[in-house]
Formats: sequence, C-alpha cells, structure tokens
Amino acid sequence: MGSVLYFAFYSYYLYTQGQVNEIKRSRKQIDLQLRALKDQLSPHYLFNNLNTISSLLYKDKSLAEAYIRKLAGSYQYTLETYDKSLVSLREEMDFVKAYDYMLKTRFRDQIEIKYSVPNHRWMHRSLR
Repeated sequence: MGSVLYFAFYSYYLYTQGQVNEIKRSRKQIDLQLRALKDQLSPHYLFNNLNTISSLLYKDKSLAEAYIRKLAGSYQYTLETYDKSLVSLREEMDFVKAYDYMLKTRFRDQIEIKYSVPNHRWMHRSLR
C-alpha cells in the first residue's frame, strides 16, 4: 500500500512540475513578444519614423506612401504574431524585408543588410 501511495504522490509531483515548466515557458514567450512590441512602440522608434515620413512628404509623396505602408505592415505583423509561438520563414522574411526597406529609405546608401538563408528549393520559392 505504501508504494502505491508513493507512486501516486510522485506521479502527481511530476505532473505539477510539468505544468509549472509549461507555464514558465509560456510566460517567457509572452515576455519576449511583449519586449518586441514595446521596442516597436518606443517613443524613439516612432519619433524617427514620423520624422522620416514628414521629410519624405516634401520630397517624394509616392516614396512616403510606400514607407507608410511598410511601417503599417511591420506593426500589423507584430500584432498578428504576438500570440504565436512560431511563424513561417516567409512571414519572418517579409517582415525583415519591410524593415530593411524602411532603413534603406531612411539612411540611403549608408546601410547594407545581407540575407543568408539556406538555398532549399521550398525556401527559395517562398521568399520571392
């Protein structure tokens, strides 16, 4: 009888430890997502983007419109993927390319970003 009770308590202990670990993992994921969202909503980030848009409106309205669309897309991506634990490589690369576009628009030829993605046929096709 004692070993049955021990087994029951030990099984329950392992179950609760698994639950605690799952909650910790989930909490860590939420913290990372919140940090990414805060970084995009930071006053400095918004200030820089609004100044870029303001400057572009006087120089090139179509470029300003494209910039605004990329900025909106980056916010949309952040909000849509906020509660996801995984996103596709295509979605992530689309976000990176939008951000790259914004940086290149802002800094012109002062910045260069290189992508290094394995050349698997299914990846290559999805990144076009």
